[in-house]
Formats: sequence, C-alpha cells, structure tokens
Amino acid sequence: MGGPPRPGIFDWRRQVLQAIIFVGFIGALGYAVSKGAFDFMANEVTLTIEPNRDVVDFGANEPPVIQLHIKLKNNTGSDVALEAESPCKILKWIVLAVPSMDLIQARGGKEVECADQPLHQTLAPGQEIEEFYALELIPERYSTAGDYQAHVKYWGYTTVVPFTVKLKSP
Repeated sequence: MGGPPRPGIFDWRRQVLQAIIFVGFIGALGYAVSKGAFDFMANEVTLTIEPNRDVVDFGANEPPVIQLHIKLKNNTGSDVALEAESPCKILKWIVLAVPSMDLIQARGGKEVECADQPLHQTLAPGQEIEEFYALELIPERYSTAGDYQAHVKYWGYTTVVPFTVKLKSP
C-alpha cells in the first residue's frame, strides 16, 4: 500500500495564470464602474461630466474652451422633477483656484439674452439626459498657471471638473 498523497511540485504556470485572470477581472470591474455600468444600483440621480481635455494651454492656437459631455441619469424607481429658473440657468458653473479656492470665473447668465421663464422637466426611472456645453475660459482672469476646479451645477445636481492651466510664455 502506498502512503498518503504527496503534494505536487509547485506549478508556477497555473499560479501566474490565476494572477493574470484576477488582475484582469479587477481591471474590468474598475472600468465598468468608471463608465457607470453599476449606476442602476445607486438608487439616486447621478450627474457625470466628461471634459474633452484636462489641460488648457493659453499659449496654444486653439480657443480656451473645455467641451463638457454631461449626462444626468435617474437611477431611482420613481419620476424625478427637474426645475430651472430659466433656460440659461439649467447649467451654472464657477471656477476656483486650487488649493486657495479663490473665485476666478463664473457663468453669470447675463452674457446671452434669455427669457425669464421657469423650466420644468420630468426624468422617468432609468431615463438619461445627455448634452454638450462649452466652458469658455477668459485668459485674463488666470494670473497663474496651475490647478483649477470647475464646480458645475446642472438641473440642480453638482459635480467638480478638475483641470490645469498653462499660461503663454513671455
């Protein structure tokens, strides 16, 4: 009769394959979370903003504008009422310097003629609003290069969009 089974030689190939599968699974899960694949579990209204760039170079030939891809999604089980004071006040934003949090620029709503008529909209369960807006920066208001935050409010829901400014070289 033979003795008890002996442990096999360490199979490094199997261990490496398991580690690769584990890292790949964690990476795929993180990617899915970042793209909002699990928003339906949040049971809240979520606002996501994807800027087209996070560095604005005032010395470049392109205009100092950050295009904002805005998504507002109702992940609750009931309708959500959205209200704005006027069409110009659906989107509001201010830019603050980091870390001092000094006010640098704000969208005041007086730049464009706008009817003073309140807006009401209903967002059904699972429904998403998707729009694009331009955050136009005024270079004269930025005296130092560095990090800034745009605090964006869309239909009353807020989020922060960080970006970096590079100034013109003298």
